[in-house]
Amino acid sequence: MTRIRTTPTINPSDGGAFNPPNRPTKELIPTAFKARLAELDDITDRYNAADAEHSSIVQNWGTLELEAHRADANTARESARAGADVPTATPNGEKLRNRRDKVKRTRDALAAARSDVINELAEIRTEEQKHLPKYQATEDKARAELLKLLEPLEAAVSNLAAAIALREWVELHYPFDTSTAFDVRDLWEPANRLNATNSNHAVRVTNIITALENL
Repeated sequence: MTRIRTTPTINPSDGGAFNPPNRPTKELIPTAFKARLAELDDITDRYNAADAEHSSIVQNWGTLELEAHRADANTARESARAGADVPTATPNGEKLRNRRDKVKRTRDALAAARSDVINELAEIRTEEQKHLPKYQATEDKARAELLKLLEPLEAAVSNLAAAIALREWVELHYPFDTSTAFDVRDLWEPANRLNATNSNHAVRVTNIITALENL
């Protein structure tokens, strides 16, 4: 069966469909997925923050290291002027290196945790696929509702075609012809859905929409 919407090019094995832009709307997300998706969002936010901080440290390392070195040098100089022992430790440099290492460990741990959650979501999806009949039932119901809307549309198009043909017969001496540039039934007839490629069906639907806009 052809689709009424376009098919996104997402590899179902890479977790891309679990990303917020690619999910169903909140009210449509099945209950089985909700807790893990919320956890994924939380971990992703923390990962993004850690990754941004780590990138900033790496990009600005030379400046940050110089500032830390100056701070430690100032401490040593002040100790020398005061006649105290000059410290050999470099606490500001150590603090900077510890910060860099901690942020990197945090980022890497969150990346691993995110992968774990995505794998768990994939397992949930596999389990939920055992209940596809309920999703098919929802789809069939929505399709039936669409068909109810299309049937009066077909009648309305026929009435308009007849009215235009009559006016043209009187005004322009055209042969009375009620044929239309499209057939609304193309939208729902099973033969058209089953025997057409996605691209051909999409072209027919586009032609119908264009014709409707130009009535």
